[in-house]
Amino acid sequence: MAVSANRAERLLETGLALAAELSLPALLRRIVELAVDLSGATYGALGVLSADGTGLNDFITTGISDSQRAAIGDLPRGDGILGLIIREPEPLRLADIARDPRSVGFPANHPPMRSFLGAPVRAHGRVFGNIYLTDKQDAPEFTADDQAAIVVLASQAGVAIANAHLYEEVRMRERWLGAVREVATALLAGTAASSVLELVAQHARDLADADVVTISIPDENRLRVLAAAGAAATNAVNVEVGPMILVPVALRTSAHGVMAVGRRAGRRPFRSADIPLLESFAEQAVLALEYARAQSEIARLTMLEDRERIARDLHDGVIQSLFAVGLGLQGTAAVVGDARLADRIQQAVGEIDLVIGDLRSYIFGLRPSMLTGGSLTIALEQLAHETQERTAVTVVVDVDGSLEARLSGASAHVTQIIREALSNVGRHANAETCRVSVRRESGVAVIEIDDDGRGFDVEASPGGMGLGNLAERASAIGGTLSIVSSPEQGTTVRVDIPL
Repeated sequence: MAVSANRAERLLETGLALAAELSLPALLRRIVELAVDLSGATYGALGVLSADGTGLNDFITTGISDSQRAAIGDLPRGDGILGLIIREPEPLRLADIARDPRSVGFPANHPPMRSFLGAPVRAHGRVFGNIYLTDKQDAPEFTADDQAAIVVLASQAGVAIANAHLYEEVRMRERWLGAVREVATALLAGTAASSVLELVAQHARDLADADVVTISIPDENRLRVLAAAGAAATNAVNVEVGPMILVPVALRTSAHGVMAVGRRAGRRPFRSADIPLLESFAEQAVLALEYARAQSEIARLTMLEDRERIARDLHDGVIQSLFAVGLGLQGTAAVVGDARLADRIQQAVGEIDLVIGDLRSYIFGLRPSMLTGGSLTIALEQLAHETQERTAVTVVVDVDGSLEARLSGASAHVTQIIREALSNVGRHANAETCRVSVRRESGVAVIEIDDDGRGFDVEASPGGMGLGNLAERASAIGGTLSIVSSPEQGTTVRVDIPL
């Protein structure tokens, strides 16, 4: 079907106008306007097909006011004449829509329409959408020449849409590269993982044209949100989410997390091309988390190296010096003629021996190898054995095995708390027995050290480094310290750690 000569020049102009427009939303609007102008229609629309090609994903109109559009309601479902061109993508011209047996009528508040002209728009080798025109002005129906012109316009529109898609892909690639560069720069600059994750979520939201993005990881029986952008970040908790993409955050050292990307209900679905884009941001989130973990490990290893050095200095320097002083005093006691003076020297040697024992205990704490080779229970039993060997106090250990995993991150502090308490028992309590208990009570882990020693007045006690260290270590793991004691009634040191 040939186009009349008087329309050929106008179609050339429309082709140039469409080729100059690279913004896809603006291009779709321009196609509808040109179709209405070229055909002399009163109303025009461009229905964009859904990804599966069976329905409408968007519907751009002209000739209808915003208030009329709002009164009509939701997008057309693609029934009746609209659905016919979707199922059979060929040009269609009707003198009266209502008289066609395939028509299903119009929804409430829809303006009356009679004559109809429609044509499919093909882009990238498939039907992208359909042009719909109704109510020919100054004529009862559209003509064959109108149909030929709209078919040519639809072909021009397909080429323009394909070009706009390519331009969008190039622009998207540029934006994606810019986002990747910004995240990588933040990582290399040592930015905190939380800030990097917020940056990743924000870029994912912007590039995917989403309303909300969250990055979460498993935490016990729930998900803990590490970063959010959009509605969730502004505490709009009642957001009704419609289309959504969930992308795994594949962590190497723990269970996988998830990046959830959503649009508000009623918005168009995501494209299949959005998935690899979001997967790349999920990989950046993994990189940020693993980088933070690696930095934490480096800091931990640095601390362990410092502790090992201090322990080595204490062992090789201080203990050897004290040992030499003790030997010298023992030699002096052997040649002193005054028995009472010799006894006092031997007592001093005994005190030095206790100090050496305490130093060895502290060195053992500085070298956390006992926790790397076994469980908390084994570490505490080893500590109890050493205390018995050094002080002759019988130490019984009772550990709830179900707390091993829950206290794994605090095991070093727990061990130090118990070591400090046992050291006080050996030096001050004059006790015969001591019980170390690690148990669960009403949502808290209880660390308790009880002895049957001589006790002391807690209120009157000035406190020392031992009690101060206990309080600081308890606070470091989110726990609270309490000490119950009275003269001749023994002492109970208790730390409650919320689970």
